[in-house]
Amino acid sequence: MLRAARCTLVAASLTLVLVGCQDAAAPSHGNPALGATATMSVQPHAPFILHQVPPASTDRNIEIEGRWLSDHFVWLYPGAERGEKLFVHLPGGNNPIQVPASFQFLAREAARLGFHVIVLTYPNDWGIEPLCGGNPTCEENVRLDIIDGGDRSFPVVDVSPANSIDNRLTQLLDSLDAWYPDEGWSQFLNNGEPNWSKIMISGLSFGGSEAAMLAKLHRVDRVTLFAAPRDANTAGQPPDWVALGATPADRYYGLVHTRDPLSELTLASWREKLDMQQFGDAVSEDASSPPYGGTHVLVTNRRTRVGTDLNPYLNAHGSVATDQFTPLDAPTLDYPDGKPQLRDAWRYMLGPDQEPPALTVPADLTVNATSPSGAVATYVVTASDNVAVASLTCSPTSGSGFAIGTTGVTCMATDPSGNQARATFRVTVLDAPAQLANLAERVGVLGLPTGIATSLTAKLNTALAAANAGDVATACTKLQDFINETQAQAGKKISTAYATLLVAEAERIRAVLGC
Repeated sequence: MLRAARCTLVAASLTLVLVGCQDAAAPSHGNPALGATATMSVQPHAPFILHQVPPASTDRNIEIEGRWLSDHFVWLYPGAERGEKLFVHLPGGNNPIQVPASFQFLAREAARLGFHVIVLTYPNDWGIEPLCGGNPTCEENVRLDIIDGGDRSFPVVDVSPANSIDNRLTQLLDSLDAWYPDEGWSQFLNNGEPNWSKIMISGLSFGGSEAAMLAKLHRVDRVTLFAAPRDANTAGQPPDWVALGATPADRYYGLVHTRDPLSELTLASWREKLDMQQFGDAVSEDASSPPYGGTHVLVTNRRTRVGTDLNPYLNAHGSVATDQFTPLDAPTLDYPDGKPQLRDAWRYMLGPDQEPPALTVPADLTVNATSPSGAVATYVVTASDNVAVASLTCSPTSGSGFAIGTTGVTCMATDPSGNQARATFRVTVLDAPAQLANLAERVGVLGLPTGIATSLTAKLNTALAAANAGDVATACTKLQDFINETQAQAGKKISTAYATLLVAEAERIRAVLGC
C-alpha cells in the first residue's frame, strides 16, 4: 500500500510548503546517517506520491562530506499502469536552480506513464568548459569520476565514492526499499547495484552528458537527452568520448531548443557520435505531433516560460525540461500548475505509454427487424486515454445493417503508443415470429376490453403459428385483419395512441415477412 505523510500541504507551482507535517509512514532507515532528516512523503497534487529524501539520510558518509545535499525527489502515480521501469533524471550543472525540485513537471509526466521516478541530487557544481577548456581527456575523466567517485580528474574535481552517482542512486534505492517495501523499489537493484536494464537514464545539459556516459557504460532501457551532450573539443566539435557503448543507438532520444546557443553541437553529437539520425531527421515538435515520423531527434522553437516580447527565447537551453523555463498552457483539473507545452514530446521520448485506453461499450442490444434483411442498429461507444485516443473502431459499425439473428460487435481503441483496448457486445435483431409474440404480449397488458383483446390476440397467435410453419401468406392475411380491426376500434374501444402504436408494429412485422 502506498504511503503518504499526514500533513497540511500548500502547493505552489514550484515550491511545496509543508505545514505541521508528520511522516507517520516512513520508518527510520536501518542505518540512518547521523542527524539526518527522515524521508518525507507528500502529495503535491493528488494522486501523486512524492518522497523528498535528503541524501544524507541514505548514507552517513554523504553527511560527513556535507556537499550536494538538496533532497532527492522520488515520484509515483498510484493510478497508472506500472511499467516496472525506473526513470532517473540528472539535473544540469553550475546553477543553483539545477536541483531535483526544478524538474517536477517532467517527473510527473514520467510517473503518469507508470514509471517509478527519481530525480537525483549528485555532484553538479560545475560547467564542463570552465573545468576542462575543451580537453576531451579531462572531460571524459570528469564524467567518469562523477559516476564512480574515482580520482582520474583530480584535482579538477574531487568526488568521493560516497558522493558518486553510483553510490547515491544505490543507497537511495536501498533506503526506499527499506522504507516503502510495498512500492517495488527492490526490482531496481541487482546484487547491491542498480539494475540498469530496468532503468531509463535521463539528464539536462551537464546531467545529460553524465546520462550519455552512463549509457555508454551500462546497457540501459532508454536514454533521454535534454540539450545534451554539450562537451566539445578545442575545435568546438563533439569529443571522442561521446560514443555508443553498452546501450544501442535505438534507445537514445533527444530534445533541444533551436535557439539554444549550443544546439548545433548537441545535434552533431546525436548525428555523428550516437548515430541517432538513422531513425530520421530532426523534427520540430511544435509543428508536428507524436509519433513524429519515428524520429529520435526532436527540436522545439517555443517561446519560453520567461520569454518576453523583446526576447521570447530567454533561457531556451533550460526550457526543454526545467520547470522555471518550460512553457505552460492554462491550468486544468489534471494540470493545476498549467499543462506543459512539451508534454507530448516528453511522453514520446519516455517511450511507449503502457496504459491502454479505457473503452466503454453498451450492453447487449435487441432491435426489431424492419425488413427481411434485418435492421439498421445504432449504438454509442466511447474511449478515453491518459494521452490521447488515436483511433476508435467498431465492426460492424454503428448505423450499418444487421442481419436477423445475433451478431457480435468488436470495438478497439488505440492510443498513440499502440496500446489497445478491446471490448465486445451483441446486437440481436428479432425476426417476425419473435416480434409477433411480443406484440401479442403487449396487447394482453394494454387493459383493452376483454372481447377486443381476445379477438386481436387470436389473430396474432394465428399469424405466429403460420409464420413458424413458413406459411407467409396466412401470416400476412391475419396481420392485415389485426390492422383492420385495430383501426376500426381506434378512438372507441382502443385509444388513438394505442391504435397507432399497434398498427405501426403490425405493419413493421408485415414488412419483415415481405407481405
